[in-house]
Amino acid sequence: MKSAEEFKILHDMIAALPDKLSCNILKQFNSTMQVLETERLNFRDNVLKELIELQLNVSYMDFDLHATKQERDEYKQQLGE
Repeated sequence: MKSAEEFKILHDMIAALPDKLSCNILKQFNSTMQVLETERLNFRDNVLKELIELQLNVSYMDFDLHATKQERDEYKQQLGE
């Protein structure tokens, strides 16, 4: 993952700064990385939930389609008799 490499390079560059400078910047960097990871996980969870809901909706639609076709065929038989 290219972005992970870029973040590692940035982290190393911050760590190479004098301690007085790097300490606060590293704290903020690590905090930002935690927020990004949390957002990534939340996004992934939301996508998975939406996919499950989509699968359920498709199942309902498929069931409804088959029931409608069956009703149509029954009405055709009744009209043909």
